[in-house]
Amino acid sequence: MRKKGLCLLLVLAMMAGVVPTTVWAAGMESGTPALAVNSSKVAFAGRTWWVIGDGTGGVYPQSGHITLFAANDDFGTIPFRASGTGPGYTECSGTFYADNPSGLSAWVTPNEYAGSTLQQEMEQIAGGISPKEQAVITARSLAGGGTSTAPSADGIAGQGIGGQKLWALSTSELTAIGDMTVSSFTVDWWLRTPASMNINTASNYSLYWNSAAASSIFMPNIAPRPALSLDLSNVAFTSDADPTTGKSAAAVGGGLLSAVPASGTVKFTMKDSSQGLTVYVPTEQSAQTGGVLNFSYCNATTGTGQYISCVLADPSGDVKYYGKLADASSAASGSLSVPLVGVSDGLYTLALFSEEANEDSYTDFCSEPVVMTLNVANETGAVSNFAGIVHDHDWLEAWSSDSAHHWHECGAAGCPITENSEKDGHGEHSFDQEVVSDAYKVSDADCTHPAVYYRSCACGKAGAQTFTSGDAAGHRYSWLSNAGGHWQKCAVCQNELAKAGHTFGEWVVVSEPAETTIGARERICTLCGYAETELIPVSYKVITGENA
Repeated sequence: MRKKGLCLLLVLAMMAGVVPTTVWAAGMESGTPALAVNSSKVAFAGRTWWVIGDGTGGVYPQSGHITLFAANDDFGTIPFRASGTGPGYTECSGTFYADNPSGLSAWVTPNEYAGSTLQQEMEQIAGGISPKEQAVITARSLAGGGTSTAPSADGIAGQGIGGQKLWALSTSELTAIGDMTVSSFTVDWWLRTPASMNINTASNYSLYWNSAAASSIFMPNIAPRPALSLDLSNVAFTSDADPTTGKSAAAVGGGLLSAVPASGTVKFTMKDSSQGLTVYVPTEQSAQTGGVLNFSYCNATTGTGQYISCVLADPSGDVKYYGKLADASSAASGSLSVPLVGVSDGLYTLALFSEEANEDSYTDFCSEPVVMTLNVANETGAVSNFAGIVHDHDWLEAWSSDSAHHWHECGAAGCPITENSEKDGHGEHSFDQEVVSDAYKVSDADCTHPAVYYRSCACGKAGAQTFTSGDAAGHRYSWLSNAGGHWQKCAVCQNELAKAGHTFGEWVVVSEPAETTIGARERICTLCGYAETELIPVSYKVITGENA
């Protein structure tokens, strides 16, 4: 298979002019550059690794995976199992060796792999890999049941152990490499297989494997050299792990870079579900034409090294151009411009995606792309089959708000913007408007005191701060009363006027007395509305308003 720099796993399905929902296929067989066992190198987790196995052969062949083996000596040195004294150490042939950690049974011979210093060092190295890169390593279980003289099928003595993302090679895996260039190291390095002889005897393969040491506990401290199985199912495209010829050469505002065949050590860009991006345009832009193509985006993943990027792939799926379009380190929404200067005439798939771009020796991660068809002629492109969201905003005039911010909602159905922070007019409240309180707007010519104001945001949100000004506002008196009289109290300053007797009007009969029932009459204070009631005895008759 021909090597391709920035080889995107795009499968164009242009039947009936329709672009499928998912267009990035996965796996080496779908377009990843041919990685030759014992020849190719991959940058991953900050280190360089030999490819020593793939889906068909080499060391630990697994479908859809490659087996990587550390190429450089930067892991330090350790014993196979540490020796020492005191609690936590068990004696064997006159020497005390470190016990297994909790969760593992006790060792019988100290050159058992599970629980050894070498095995724990592999777990510690794996723990230092970023969670996203750990997620694309497929853990391995090593079968146990072997002894020092008859190792298990996976080449270890003692009990088995599962969940191993990094592991030391066995003797048989070392033999399977069969390549001195790959197995060579600047120092001796550990195997997980015990020497096939008495554990007190040191054994190494330096005559045959250039100082690759068998794991006898009596070897001096030597290097751990990890291997791992890398899942390729989410590979989007591959690029040089080089600052001048790889993806890191692209910069926001620097236009699109032509893709060239990858060479030397390569790195992967892999799809990751944590990467998000929504691309949308108004109706008139869904089929836009121009030398610069414009789009809006929202819901993008933010953080260190986050960008909105793009590739242009030809009908065969080969990436021809790559570019970083926007810095998304702190902005989850914004606008994108795709310049077509220097782009050759032809039919392309334009794919826009959110991307976590890391250093050259680390894996990059991207979102599912938003794709469209692009026909370029004379550096002018015509867009069709836009697979993003077509939406025309209708920002409402009324403000919406919470305790800290305000914004305008979109009144059009299906708005792609869901985060308030990305909506029109979003901003922090600014309580710089002076508004007089409704409670102090009624004036009285007889007296004055300062009006009370509160501070408001332009959106109408009232602040907690109140203040007075030199403007006059009148008392707001209301009547209070009891049987003895009435008085007034101001709602503004709580001032009370002197109590005075009621000023009653005429008596009004509310119920007529009869020969066997009592009647009633009442009179109302003409100022405060207080009602005084009296009973009318049975012996009285009401004749023209007077008692009989």
